[in-house]
Amino acid sequence: MPSSSQSKNGSIDLHLSNSTKRGQQPPDEVKNPLRSSVARKPRRLKPVLEHHYAMMKYEVLLIQVDGKLPNLALMKLAHWHRSQGHRVTLIRRRRRDLFDPAYDTVYASAIFSDSNKFFPQIKSDWPNVTFGGTGTANPLTVESLIGKDYEFYDYHDYPDFTESIGFTKRGCRLSCKFCVVPQKEGKPYFLNSINNIWRGAPYPRKLHLLDNDFFGHESWRDHIREIIDGNFHVCLSQGINVRMITTETAEALASIQQ
Repeated sequence: MPSSSQSKNGSIDLHLSNSTKRGQQPPDEVKNPLRSSVARKPRRLKPVLEHHYAMMKYEVLLIQVDGKLPNLALMKLAHWHRSQGHRVTLIRRRRRDLFDPAYDTVYASAIFSDSNKFFPQIKSDWPNVTFGGTGTANPLTVESLIGKDYEFYDYHDYPDFTESIGFTKRGCRLSCKFCVVPQKEGKPYFLNSINNIWRGAPYPRKLHLLDNDFFGHESWRDHIREIIDGNFHVCLSQGINVRMITTETAEALASIQQ
């Protein structure tokens, strides 16, 4: 076995005891005392390595520039990026914080056109930002960013919102000059069933439908039937044009819980 003695200058000299035969390799403790001490306690390195790899995760920032309701585009992006193992942060402020990390990708979504007054400051704080939404001139969509149709939403960043939110249809029959929907989405088309929009138990059977033209596609009858059969309460905050209400659509609205 190895033994040691301390020299006058304070250093430690390692030498072999008589039990080590001539020509035999000394134990690891003699060749490299530090190496052997690490080898004996590998578990101490694991938390350090895990922390190191966690710090290397791809960082994504989502900025909700305006709007009080959850932003569906950002919810889609959050779901997709988290499915890739990325770390996602959503904020509603428009200025960089002192403790913000360096983000690899930044998205900012605006619904209203008058929110463009915030864009210069956002661009200054996050030069790599990508703007999108109906409040911008950018026709970019989530689907064009990720390269496929995507109807999955992450509610993680809206913990106080217990309803389910979404579109049953996209597009609009009209061509109002003040509205970007016809240019971005075209004529009405089916998108989701009521049951697909609802998050399921234990969440309440309360839906917030964002359709821009709820009665613009023939599938509206199926959606009304789903709402009644599923005993859902529905908020239609937009997309009902009173000038185009008929007796049938009026009766349909009267038949559901709002």
